[in-house]
Amino acid sequence: MADQTNAGTYYVTAHYTGDANHNASDGAAVAIVINQADATVNVNGYTGVYDTAYHGATGSATGVGGVSVGMLNLGATFKNVPGGMAHWTFEGGANYLDEQGYVAINILARHITGRFTAADKIYDGNVSATVLTRSLIGVLGTDVVNLTGGTAKFASKNVGTWTVTLTSATLTGVDAGNYALDSVATTTAKITPKALTGSATTQSALNIAKDGTVSFRIDLNASGIVDGQNVAQLFDGAWFRLTVGGQTYSVQAQASVNGGGIHVKFSMSNELKAILAANTTATNASNAPTVAFTLEAASRDGNYTLQATAWTRLFNTTK
Repeated sequence: MADQTNAGTYYVTAHYTGDANHNASDGAAVAIVINQADATVNVNGYTGVYDTAYHGATGSATGVGGVSVGMLNLGATFKNVPGGMAHWTFEGGANYLDEQGYVAINILARHITGRFTAADKIYDGNVSATVLTRSLIGVLGTDVVNLTGGTAKFASKNVGTWTVTLTSATLTGVDAGNYALDSVATTTAKITPKALTGSATTQSALNIAKDGTVSFRIDLNASGIVDGQNVAQLFDGAWFRLTVGGQTYSVQAQASVNGGGIHVKFSMSNELKAILAANTTATNASNAPTVAFTLEAASRDGNYTLQATAWTRLFNTTK
């Protein structure tokens, strides 16, 4: 019998050819058993950050002498978080024992960051902000991932340019499960003053040459106040400017609040007289034109503006 190297059961028989003194003869058949061997099978799992590619196990199967043997199937591959278990199998064929097992394929979430912009707003007594645009940094390829929801807030409720933060935003979209949101960058936006309205009155006629002051009363429409303050809190001590015929008087007057009305008085300086004189040629009240006096101020806290207009008959005479 030729030498056998493969696994299996083989039978051999001894044969004696005989000689001058002995007859030829054959011995009884004897079984020679070569068992299947264990191959050296090394299979490794995978751990990595999501990158849109499929990943699976790696491995090798070697036999006697370190040569590759059998058929090694490494099992399923995975693309999305969290991955899964790959079931590998080894078919050893005639000479090696079959084997199988499981290894973990871990796909980790890719960490990304968000950005947003916020709208400017008119003062409304609270810190709420409106998101204009949203974006994400770090999304791969054509993956569909969106920055959704959350609460945007100004750092202060008052008029000014403030930092705006967006909290509790989440990731949505068909590929969102493959990502983790690390942070959302802050942005800035403005809160501008809220304009209040009111009606203003002054003396019915004004003689530029003889009157020493111009006095006004402004009755504020308090329904526009949104934060619970009253007229005195907002405008007692506020500084008003006066504009007549498109020209603004350089000196401002400080207001006082009495009985719910805002009272403002401007002294008739040479500058103011010149401004007023430019708006009339009348020399008595009967033929005097009606001229608009516009008063403007910011509230003491800067969160409101107020504009009101009063009218008077304006003339100029020393008689």
